Amino acid sequence: MLDSQKLRLSDGQGIAANLAELGLLDDPVGRQALEQFLDDTLRQFRLLEQAIDAADLNQIEQWGHRLKGGAQTLGDWQLADLGAAVEDAGKIGDLTGARSSLTSARLRFEVTENQVRQLLRAAPGGP
Repeated sequence: MLDSQKLRLSDGQGIAANLAELGLLDDPVGRQALEQFLDDTLRQFRLLEQAIDAADLNQIEQWGHRLKGGAQTLGDWQLADLGAAVEDAGKIGDLTGARSSLTSARLRFEVTENQVRQLLRAAPGGP
């Protein structure tokens, strides 16, 4: 299997495999970083919505880029693609596209958050 194919494992399998490879679930600091990612992503969504409401294309692009990068690190390629769509919408001034991608990203993040929290609970030393 090519590395790019391995990285594109579907949904939870890709996230679980990526987190295991990074060792984030076995390390207290790693688990704390995952919790912080979940909290930060929710905050990013609020700030992104404010940027869309204000038609601040630079901020839309920046928040989309951050969402994309965080999701890629996590191994959630669907969320990363939605972050890229927000970023691109900011670049071209497409507020409707940015809002639509944000809505889809929030829905996808609900799935991701549940998967990550389940993995954290099952991890050694988890809650």
